[in-house]
Amino acid sequence: MKLRWLEFKRSPAFTQRLAQTIIIWIFFLYFALNFLALGWFSGSLLREKYPDENYYHLFGGFIIYYFLFDLIMRVLIQKYPVMNIKKYLNLNIKRSSIIHLLLTISLRSFFNILPLFAILPFVLTNWGHMQEWNIAWPFTILLFGIILLNNYLSFLIDRYFRLESMWPMIFMGVLMAVLFMDFNGYISIMPIFHEVFIFLTGNVFTALIPAILGIVFYWLNYLFLQSNMYVEDIVTKQVSEAGSIHLGFLDRFGQAGKLMNLEMKLIWRNKRSRVTLYMSIFFLLYPLIFFGSGTLELDVFRYFIGIFVTGIFAMSYGQLMLSWNSTHFDLLATRKIKIEDIFRAKYYIMISSCVILWLASLVYGFVDISWIRIFTLMFIFNMGVSIFFYMFIAAYNSKRIDPGKGAMMNYEGINAAHFIVVIPLMFLPSLIRWPFSAMGHPGIGELVIGAIGLLGIIFHNFLIDKATNLFLSNRYKIMSAFRKKT
Repeated sequence: MKLRWLEFKRSPAFTQRLAQTIIIWIFFLYFALNFLALGWFSGSLLREKYPDENYYHLFGGFIIYYFLFDLIMRVLIQKYPVMNIKKYLNLNIKRSSIIHLLLTISLRSFFNILPLFAILPFVLTNWGHMQEWNIAWPFTILLFGIILLNNYLSFLIDRYFRLESMWPMIFMGVLMAVLFMDFNGYISIMPIFHEVFIFLTGNVFTALIPAILGIVFYWLNYLFLQSNMYVEDIVTKQVSEAGSIHLGFLDRFGQAGKLMNLEMKLIWRNKRSRVTLYMSIFFLLYPLIFFGSGTLELDVFRYFIGIFVTGIFAMSYGQLMLSWNSTHFDLLATRKIKIEDIFRAKYYIMISSCVILWLASLVYGFVDISWIRIFTLMFIFNMGVSIFFYMFIAAYNSKRIDPGKGAMMNYEGINAAHFIVVIPLMFLPSLIRWPFSAMGHPGIGELVIGAIGLLGIIFHNFLIDKATNLFLSNRYKIMSAFRKKT
């Protein structure tokens, strides 16, 4: 703990890290207060709504449901402190002590602490009632055990993601598919959760099952880290897997095609960019949250969803377009590579992501045929307008980032300009359509939106040249900033 505090205090970017820490704590306190209110009032609310049922079992069923989402979010965005132990490997410290330190530190995660703000108030306000049902202690032990289990299970999945991504992806895909089908009413897993919870809270011994499984996963993590303790073991495997990604047909597009292959290796090799890719796929489910609500009757919101779903990867990747290469940009600048080819390669990657996400989004046409029109229109708008907005922002962005860091609460490379431009951009199609809609011709407004997008696609070479020239006019300032480590 002392060493971690000294490392934080002596950091050259102490002020920046302190500001980020304060922001993180503000977010944490906001969510903590929400969970606190949930735990404090959920008992009385469940008693009123389900007077003839055991509301502890109902609460437990919802908690298990929450922990399934919690497991998905941990794997996708939680940052594990594995690289923090690298500096201790060459010291006179036992390897086993370093591993135990790493596994213990992971318990202080945001994901472990947040549920306590709901669980503890619920237990304290309903302890007397639970004693009558003889489930007070089993209930408490079970929920703490599930937190322990999720922590070390997600840790193990994340480690295997780095070495062998196939099976963890299959596991996560099946879990997300089950939750998706339950959310849409194709299946119902909540009764199963109730039965599982009733069984586990039957006595103290069954309530200990998740905690015992958590301890088992702790030792599986210990054995895994012991056999992969040296950083080069993991890095070599990652580089080997990334090196196997090569699309030969891209070489036909000259230098830009070769750079696209290298960029895809960078995306797959680094955690922040890889998580950005996973989250783009995950956000294809974003419209499902609003189905059945009156919100989707507003065209402005439908356009927002269309831009978001078909362009989420371009948005996340494009605004940091050059910053992804900031750690080795001097190498690119000294090679026989044109800056224009770098911009062109990144443009084609963003275009490809929009095409893939648009094709995937067309399945919503089976729910409502009008979604095909919305997603297609916003897809054209993203390709002809949004992407070039991101490229112009990136031409001025001089922020260095470490793509190997996690994406959770990571604001490296992000500044005010990103929000100032992106937020209005999300509502620009609605603004373009508004005067035509006011005159009773909304269809003409949509034609204008599509025409603007098509013009951007037709003149993409001209716009790429403009973005390149903007960067060239600031290249020395940007490259100097990329060399500064914070």
